[in-house]
Amino acid sequence: MRASLKQEIKKRNDSIYKIIVIDGMNMSYKYYYGLKMLKSAEGVKTGLYHGFLYLILSLKDKYLSKPIVAWEGGELVRKKKMIGYKANRAVKPDDFVNSVIVLKELLALMGIEQKYISGYEADDVAAFFCKKYKNERIMLVSEDSDWLQPINENCVIYKNSKEWTYGDLRRSYGFSPEKIIIYKTITGNTKDNVSGIPYFPTQLAKQIVNKCDCLGDVYHFKTGNRRYLKWLYALRNNRELLTFNYEILKLNSY
Repeated sequence: MRASLKQEIKKRNDSIYKIIVIDGMNMSYKYYYGLKMLKSAEGVKTGLYHGFLYLILSLKDKYLSKPIVAWEGGELVRKKKMIGYKANRAVKPDDFVNSVIVLKELLALMGIEQKYISGYEADDVAAFFCKKYKNERIMLVSEDSDWLQPINENCVIYKNSKEWTYGDLRRSYGFSPEKIIIYKTITGNTKDNVSGIPYFPTQLAKQIVNKCDCLGDVYHFKTGNRRYLKWLYALRNNRELLTFNYEILKLNSY
């Protein structure tokens, strides 16, 4: 067998993933609003269907891998634990809600697997699969930063039309993807209405995350920069808040 052919086969095999997990709601929003100009002859908006189905079919064809669409699983456990969780989000338009219902029906007719975990979010579904296939190559598809939390060295995330590896994310964010939960625990997660320590310096938060492997390490972080001392006191004086944030933001991988 020619060396060039062997290289081509290896390149093709390296592009195959065990599964491709797609963030159903995140991608639905992207195409509903991003392709809102697309309509049927009767005036029905079709951008969500065109964009989502094209995404699935193109990824399936390019990577020869099984797509799975992850959805939220009913009433959320986090909303029971935290009053106001995601309360800052706008109400979904009826047209969008109905479009997602139709999309789920289309996916079922196409034989595309759809995964729910009762009481949990699509983010948790992603974490579940990352843990289940931790020794195999998988791809996540989402533009939600919460989906970075379960990324490992065998997992890539497809966001903004680009593949991001574990190393890519580490270089981009300045710390390992699995540590993003520590960063958000301290600074908060506005998207989910989770408040961190107000005005906490971003640069200091990144330094702390780089040096700490778990939330407990945060309280022992030291710096020679005196202007940061008040923020270290703030960390130690807000243990209850940070512990609560961590519990809310940590993904459940079962």
